[in-house]
Amino acid sequence: MPSTDQNTYVLKFDYKPGETEPISLLENIAAVLQGFENFNKAICKGIDNDIEVASYLVDIEAGSVRVKVRDFLSKIPDNLIVDLVADPKRVIGQILVVAKHKAIQKLGETKELPQIEKENAIYAAVVAEVREARLNPLLPCDIDRDKLLESVGEITKASKKIDKVSFINVTSEDVEEAEIIDDTFTYEAPQLPQKLVQTANAELIIKKPDLLGTSKWGFVFTNNIDAAIEDNPFLEKVKNTQIGFYCNDKMTCRLRIEVSLNERQEPIETKYFVEKVFSIVPSKNPETPQLFE
Repeated sequence: MPSTDQNTYVLKFDYKPGETEPISLLENIAAVLQGFENFNKAICKGIDNDIEVASYLVDIEAGSVRVKVRDFLSKIPDNLIVDLVADPKRVIGQILVVAKHKAIQKLGETKELPQIEKENAIYAAVVAEVREARLNPLLPCDIDRDKLLESVGEITKASKKIDKVSFINVTSEDVEEAEIIDDTFTYEAPQLPQKLVQTANAELIIKKPDLLGTSKWGFVFTNNIDAAIEDNPFLEKVKNTQIGFYCNDKMTCRLRIEVSLNERQEPIETKYFVEKVFSIVPSKNPETPQLFE
């Protein structure tokens, strides 16, 4: 773990003695710390997806609950980051602290602004601070807006349940220079679709039918695909040998395509379903052996 305090900060939690339940206070402190941890992850993922960061408790001071925290990069990629920055752990550790400080400053400065202007100002200020602090213009900076603002919302939501929470740079622990966390900010990320669904009429070349069971059929569409047949009357006719197939016959049908997305809205899985079979179009080569009659 780094010996320097450059990636260390202090959180001061004020509470009313005799009026605060200790378990509730500790739970809320943990929630604030979790918010800062998620803030770290949003920043680091914007620099390189392979960076892993964790926060460690350095000290707890007497009086008001003063928690000293150090951000520690437990894993960094040995490619772009190492090539661009001589001491990436130190540099990115500094970035995490100044980014937090800037976000908390902007919370207070934008308190009276409309919600969307407040969100844009906080995000823009943090991104600008990260770009300025990264020391190398080639170091990537693609911070997920929703993840960043969600983490800030977590911090303010938990802070609201405590009398007062202050952020203090470890190099300037004078309480007068502490930034009080404004707890009026809220943020809920828009609910992005986790799945895209498209339905259209299609013509599929029958490649591998399942004549007896309920397995997916193989077809040639834009490429080779496997599709589940949901048209039960059609399946019954197949099982009862009322419908016969030749090699390269085509099926006209209503096809449903479901694409699952990850958190970055990138496709990760595609599934195909034949909702309704309209007809079987014979192959142009009638001499091709029939699969069954």
